[in-house]
Amino acid sequence: MKFKIFAVLGLLLLFITTAIAGRIGGNVNRLGAKTGADIDLLMGVSTLRANDATGKLQVSNGAGFVDIGEGGGGGAGGTNVLSNPGFEDGSATDWTKTGSSTLVDLSSAADVGFGVLSARWDAANAAEQLNSDAITMIAGLAGRSCLAKMDYKGGDANISLKVIKDPAGSPVEVASLTLEAATDWRSAFVGFDCGAQGDTYALRLESSANAAAIDLDEMHLGSQILLADFGIAEDYGSILWPQTANCIWTITQTSYASDFPVDADCPAPTVAGKVTAPGTKLPHLVMNNAPPGVYVVTYVGQVGTGGEAACRLVDDSGTQLASQVIANAGVAQGRTIMGRIEYTTAANRTIKMQCRSSAGTATLELTRPEGDTQIFVQRFPTTKQNALVGIETSGWYVDANISSTASVALGISAQATYTGLTASDLVMVNNAGGLAAQIACATTEESAGLTCSADESVGFSFTLPSAGAVKVCAEFGTDMAGATSSLAYQLVETPNAAQTISAEGNGRAILGGGAGDFAPSQVCGVFNFVSSGKKTIRLFYEKPATGSSPTLRTDAQVAIGQHDLHFVAYPINQQIPMPKLVKQLQSSSSAIMTYATAHISNSGVPAVAREDGDWINGAPVDNATGDVTLNIVASTFSAIPNCFCQAHAETGDADAASCEVDKTTTPSASVYRFRTRVGAALTDRDFSVSCTGPK
Repeated sequence: MKFKIFAVLGLLLLFITTAIAGRIGGNVNRLGAKTGADIDLLMGVSTLRANDATGKLQVSNGAGFVDIGEGGGGGAGGTNVLSNPGFEDGSATDWTKTGSSTLVDLSSAADVGFGVLSARWDAANAAEQLNSDAITMIAGLAGRSCLAKMDYKGGDANISLKVIKDPAGSPVEVASLTLEAATDWRSAFVGFDCGAQGDTYALRLESSANAAAIDLDEMHLGSQILLADFGIAEDYGSILWPQTANCIWTITQTSYASDFPVDADCPAPTVAGKVTAPGTKLPHLVMNNAPPGVYVVTYVGQVGTGGEAACRLVDDSGTQLASQVIANAGVAQGRTIMGRIEYTTAANRTIKMQCRSSAGTATLELTRPEGDTQIFVQRFPTTKQNALVGIETSGWYVDANISSTASVALGISAQATYTGLTASDLVMVNNAGGLAAQIACATTEESAGLTCSADESVGFSFTLPSAGAVKVCAEFGTDMAGATSSLAYQLVETPNAAQTISAEGNGRAILGGGAGDFAPSQVCGVFNFVSSGKKTIRLFYEKPATGSSPTLRTDAQVAIGQHDLHFVAYPINQQIPMPKLVKQLQSSSSAIMTYATAHISNSGVPAVAREDGDWINGAPVDNATGDVTLNIVASTFSAIPNCFCQAHAETGDADAASCEVDKTTTPSASVYRFRTRVGAALTDRDFSVSCTGPK
């Protein structure tokens, strides 16, 4: 567009120079003072007009007039490398349809989105396309974030917006978005990496079936152009009860009938942020006039039981955020329970810890060394504030549970390679707010619902809205049943109607234990999907031969924590280029938040096995058996972060492994000390750590 403007200004200067000597020949108006009417300059088939009413220069191709700078070249703004993005030169110019689809110009004011012309594409069959001419990536965009965007009306979910790399050679789909039907003009956009200078790309619309006709305008392939004021995600607040002699909340119940009673020996807690303490000494947290949003709540403390037990986070309406089944602990051990809940209206809320035990008492204890108990709350807005309206390509998630009448037996035979789990009575339930997932089926049956006609598989399928990296996690429990050898779980991608592994998630839960041990577990994996569409994830396992069969507890026993398996999946890469944040991600102290994780191996000499980035300063310090200090790089946090750790059990452990923050060394922005135990004894064990704090 800027070249057209320069050309018009050059011609205008030529006319003005000529006008000094007199009239311009031909049937045109005289250049000069305002006449009270539009002034036209005729140039071949086009006309340059000075609009008397608006004071703007306009240009026409014979069908009408548009202001210079609108329509035809700039597309949606920024740097647009497409030719004829607004179809002002006619839809047949720089655009190609395939198959029996049709492409026509729209010139009626009722049909045109912007400028003088729009286009209408109508696909009658699957796999029909509308392609832009290939463009070559310019140096100014190389290595940056790019955006594919268009304005449209009509269409339906049988049409996808795609970006194709190397369209004339070995085409690769680098971004994709499934559209929605639109009764009014709206925007659709999807982000991708611009690639290197000289790479070629094309914008493509592709049908998956006979699709509704779609009106198109302002097509864009180039720099990211989205500027939005996004809602604020915040560290909402926390409450901490310090280690105190004689403070033990105790309850005897086999169901979640009652809250813990008050213990007068417990201390007054320390609160931070927007939360308050309960009026009495209870393991509760109060949020007064809490605004709408998604709240993520984390409990960290010591739990003791007299039998198999479960504890949960629950609000004052009885809505459960999360629960965790706990084996017979004997001595209280460190536990972390994390859950989420969404509120759509502002109200006073109370979050509570509840426990129950199949035999004896359940306790929350502050008496042990490093026995602090804490509850943390983070809040995420449910909607973006003042954001650019369009089809969302991020923010989706899958949230589903799988249960059965009986638990799933793993058998006594050795499984030397990762193998799937099947049963004849598995049932899936999709939780509110997530994408509609389907249970994976055994053998060659395609998934089609919440059960299968034959056996089900422990897994799920869903329709991925757009290509990108996705994190998938599964939470479940295993009855080891005397199997003293190790057992490993991993999430894998498979074809929908086959059990072969297409990709491994690369996160593994390694379990070990003795007779009567129950092992709650979480395993996660990351899958880099290069295209949108139906994807299938299954839980696979490996194990040696055992004298008895471990079982995956999916029997949904109401009296014992409702055993089942929980799946979640969500995108972890941006589906649109990084927007300019007006308010930025911040905590209640208005600081930008940093999240850091690492895995520490410790078989006698602790070492950093994995970390995201380089936030741990040097090697871990081995203070003593089961006692490790991590020094943190000074630029990572500006204040004391909140850190959590989780120990990893080893084959043959006679009791559960736990990890805790050691308060004998005061935590700071540069130093955190951790202790790992098996039962009550300090023991060297691998552990994972995650820290969140102000940048």
